[in-house]
Amino acid sequence: MAGVRLRGVHKLYGKVHAVRGVDIEIPDRAFTVLVGPSGCGKSTLLRMIAGLEVVTEGTVEIDGAVVNDVRPKDRDVAMVFQNYALYPHMSVFENVAFGLRMRNAPNSEIRPRVERAATMLGIADLLERQPRQLSGGQRQRVAMGRALVRDAKLYLFDEPLSNLDAQLRDEMRTEIKRLHQDMQRTMIYVTHDQVEAMTLADRIVLLRDGQIEQEGPPLELYERPATRFVAGFIGSPAMNFATARIEAADGAAAVRAGDHAFALPPERAARYAGDGGRDVLLGIRPEHMYRAEGETPRPDCARLATTVEIVEPMGANTLVNFHLGETSMLVRLDGSAAEQPGDSLALDVDMNRAVLVDPESERVI
Repeated sequence: MAGVRLRGVHKLYGKVHAVRGVDIEIPDRAFTVLVGPSGCGKSTLLRMIAGLEVVTEGTVEIDGAVVNDVRPKDRDVAMVFQNYALYPHMSVFENVAFGLRMRNAPNSEIRPRVERAATMLGIADLLERQPRQLSGGQRQRVAMGRALVRDAKLYLFDEPLSNLDAQLRDEMRTEIKRLHQDMQRTMIYVTHDQVEAMTLADRIVLLRDGQIEQEGPPLELYERPATRFVAGFIGSPAMNFATARIEAADGAAAVRAGDHAFALPPERAARYAGDGGRDVLLGIRPEHMYRAEGETPRPDCARLATTVEIVEPMGANTLVNFHLGETSMLVRLDGSAAEQPGDSLALDVDMNRAVLVDPESERVI
């Protein structure tokens, strides 16, 4: 078993500062996801933990020991790569067994360990095939089997599902989560897909430009984002943002965006009572607006009357596009939505779950 700690970690490629003073502590047996847009440094961090990249500054600890100068093969780390990295001339069995043979494991141990990993991953009937005879999902399972057969302290996944189609990604995501629950090992997973991050992680580390933007349990980042970047990155569809201004008087407060004033619930109104006249960005998630029912808004909601512009049926849900002032907005309604372009639409906007962002610092206020 192994916890991981990064202290003041930097990585420079010439003049390019890819990772900037990252501090992370990953508990033993946790499933931690490093997520962020392309070029944010997440794969570089993973490779430094594996020993495949040299740390420019700072320390990497595994199981309490600094491993900066420890060779990759001596870190007891297993890694699954994005491109599978299978040997085309070897059978599935030999691909899975390769790491064991390189560590001089006795033949009496290799077959049962390979067969056990293959059974866990549902590829026991593929052991005699060649990689060219496998589908993308099967190849990824073989790549995972090669890592799992190691029985390592720490498992690293570098965007392992990015080459798969949507259905296979869903299946493999479920498989990886089940494996973590069964194996109870420390796993660190890199992805640019926030849906993968939300569904897999015990803890998310969201990176931006080589630094940590926010870290915590998935629902914490979703419900209490620290910055506009976090609020916009976590959640699908993405959060809507509109230019707005706080209006406050006589203990009440509202947020005006375009021609609409959204009254804040009493507790939030008291919080922003001294911010009257302040410019903000109003963030509203598509799922935090509801089709209005009755003459009065739901509790803690503000009523918004608008016009439907675009309708995108998605089965269980329907995405409806409309404008708030000059800003295009998206609301997610149930799949039975019958709205058509040009129809009037009344929505209740949950102002307890709305986000107010300072436009200069881009921090949630």
